[in-house]
Amino acid sequence: MTGPPPPAQLLAYDASEWQRLVDAAEYDPNRYRPCQNHQPYGEPIVGLDAWREHTARGLWLRARLDWCRAHGWPDGLTGLDLLREEVQARRRPRPGWRYFDAPPRTLASFSGSSD
Repeated sequence: MTGPPPPAQLLAYDASEWQRLVDAAEYDPNRYRPCQNHQPYGEPIVGLDAWREHTARGLWLRARLDWCRAHGWPDGLTGLDLLREEVQARRRPRPGWRYFDAPPRTLASFSGSSD
């Protein structure tokens, strides 16, 4: 099924456009705190800004999938193809993330030996 092309805001994610649709009042920091004896404590692991970004990206992806179901997507892409694109985008290294900045670990680094 091929229909009209999707709106420009569905082709590429723009944080400024989608984050304004997220209601910050829905953020509950207690959902993102560590728990001990079924009680949250300490600082939230996920802050408001990260939650807002994640929620906005989810809205964008949902809108893309809805458009794809209703009208089709250019080049014959399916909803599954759109999900694969999003997974690949999330796997790309992000600056400032320690996981990607750390040197690769070897088997020797786990066993404690120094080769």
